[in-house]
Amino acid sequence: VHPRERVAIAITAVGAAVMAVAVVLPWASGAALVTSYSRRADESLPGQTFNGLAAQGGSWFGIVLLALAIAAMVGCAAVLARPGRAPRWLAPDGAVLLAMAGLVVALAAVLLQPTDAAAGFERGAGPWVALTGGLVALAGGVLWLRVAPAAPRRPLRRRVGGGSLVLGALAVVLAVASVFSTWSIDQRQDAVITPEL
Repeated sequence: VHPRERVAIAITAVGAAVMAVAVVLPWASGAALVTSYSRRADESLPGQTFNGLAAQGGSWFGIVLLALAIAAMVGCAAVLARPGRAPRWLAPDGAVLLAMAGLVVALAAVLLQPTDAAAGFERGAGPWVALTGGLVALAGGVLWLRVAPAAPRRPLRRRVGGGSLVLGALAVVLAVASVFSTWSIDQRQDAVITPEL
């Protein structure tokens, strides 16, 4: 592995490690971030602090972020241990995709707002640290992609794959459906079932 590539790998690994550490830092206190929408009990949790793995702290944001960070670190280690023989999804292009996905998850956790009823909510440092780690990992991955020697294993096909387009459209439809389906677990009966209903 070329010394310049080692620097890029190190930057990517440090950013991924920061994302992993951010998951165990405080993400929410005083009230829940996501579950305050579905549970009255999570609208006010005075004196309690939650990390990214706790349901009240972010849960799936933290779990997905941790998985992406670990995968990026494994990719960095695999390339250093066996240069040129690591799977492509663990190589520079995979590191860029993992870092970008981690950055998007961290940004979503930072931008997400709790319900208005969660008056005591305070955002912890965890999502901000994860966002910083994602930026560092992405910068390292892009640098790694630029300096790493790469060659295509097979030429691109001249035609557009219809199956890929259908799968892409299906993924968009499922994503839109999942946005609306999460509200079906609302446990606040008075907010869902009004006297008129």
